[in-house]
Amino acid sequence: MPSTPILSVAQLKLFADQDRSTLLATSPEDQWLERKSGQVQSRDVANVMIGMANAEGGIVVIGVTDAGVIEGVAAGDQNAWRRASPDFTVPPVRHGRACGIVPKRPSWILAAGHCATVHFHESVVWAAV
Repeated sequence: MPSTPILSVAQLKLFADQDRSTLLATSPEDQWLERKSGQVQSRDVANVMIGMANAEGGIVVIGVTDAGVIEGVAAGDQNAWRRASPDFTVPPVRHGRACGIVPKRPSWILAAGHCATVHFHESVVWAAV
């Protein structure tokens, strides 16, 4: 049976924060949904974004482990992941964002949705100076 995409970021924004967090933590990972720990590096997030943009799109959830444990990310750490696309992809992968409050923790999970595009995206390799 073929799987179908979870939801778009626009649809996720219709859920209350706690419901959105639970849905993203409990949905099975597939080609349209990838969960990453809050400890992930922004370059690793960019590589997932590239794969999704070059395929059929999808959602990357940061702050939730592969096992579905909600860790969250500190509000101050979100900027590095938001910059993953412009810093590490060519052309930059366009994406929408939906944040959710992690229950009983002062942190967030970050969900970024990526649409399939007509462009081929690749990783930026910075040369050492």
